[in-house]
Amino acid sequence: MAGRRLQLVPAGAPELVRGDQKDRFYSSYLGSLVTDVIHHLLPLRYVLRWEREFQLIAEVWYYGLTTVCGNQTLGEEYCNIVQVAPGTRRSTSQHTHFAVPGFLRRTTSVLLQVLGPYVLEKTLGWLGQRVRDRNLSLSLSHRQYGLLETALDCAEDLASLVHLLHLGLFYIRGLFHLLGKRLTGIKYLVVSYEPLENDQLVRQGAYRLLGWLVLCQLAVKLLVLVRKLYRLWKGCGQAREELGGSGIRVLSEPRERTERRVRLKCPLCLEPCRSVTATRCGHLFCWQCVAEWVRDRRECPVCRATVEPQTLVALQHFAV
Repeated sequence: MAGRRLQLVPAGAPELVRGDQKDRFYSSYLGSLVTDVIHHLLPLRYVLRWEREFQLIAEVWYYGLTTVCGNQTLGEEYCNIVQVAPGTRRSTSQHTHFAVPGFLRRTTSVLLQVLGPYVLEKTLGWLGQRVRDRNLSLSLSHRQYGLLETALDCAEDLASLVHLLHLGLFYIRGLFHLLGKRLTGIKYLVVSYEPLENDQLVRQGAYRLLGWLVLCQLAVKLLVLVRKLYRLWKGCGQAREELGGSGIRVLSEPRERTERRVRLKCPLCLEPCRSVTATRCGHLFCWQCVAEWVRDRRECPVCRATVEPQTLVALQHFAV
């Protein structure tokens, strides 16, 4: 290394993507270890029901021991990149100085990265389920419930558009691979003794092309969202006219019918069935729950009849 000068250059998209892939691999491996431990302590139905939460615990644990504590993650160490705080570059006659992000900034970045998507997904899912089941503590008409469903769909589409916009900008500019890093302003530098090679520059150009393709996809989805918003606005106007003209309100479905709709629950996760799947013996489960069960035990969880994975039947248009 004698005579070679250490360089700190902004990290590009290839380094950030490769580092994030490594971090996802190690956090996923840690999550599988946590799940295995829980599987030996609790029945399988609880493991299947809270599998996503166990993975979140593993991710918080992984990034808590690395980023929050001020250490490099394994992916960052593999790609030789370091985090720097925004607006901390100071140059002197001989050196350029950068500051690492503070504890609060690092913690906020990890929480936004790990818990942000989970909280948003659960909140929209909970609201959507309540609206579909007509289980809100409000006296609303069928049309108003339909408008609420459309509004929630638009909210989910908007979240997807924000993610696509963030991803497209990252591929084009090579900054902020994760939305949590963008919101907190944390950037990356590559610690290197060599200048960028030609193949690295070519890869960055390919990422820019991918970024423009993502923005094209964003434009198409934006047009679809605008159409949904227009129908929502038009439906709101019609609902106001109906209420103002006749004063008659059609209340939501009777509670008995609502309860009947949500009565079917998966015997494994004890929640309303998602992607209802039947075994040959006639019992119904969530697809993911029964597939995981049959993969380990070739029997029905209810009656212990022999069940092979290839005999599971997904009911596409099932209604209670």
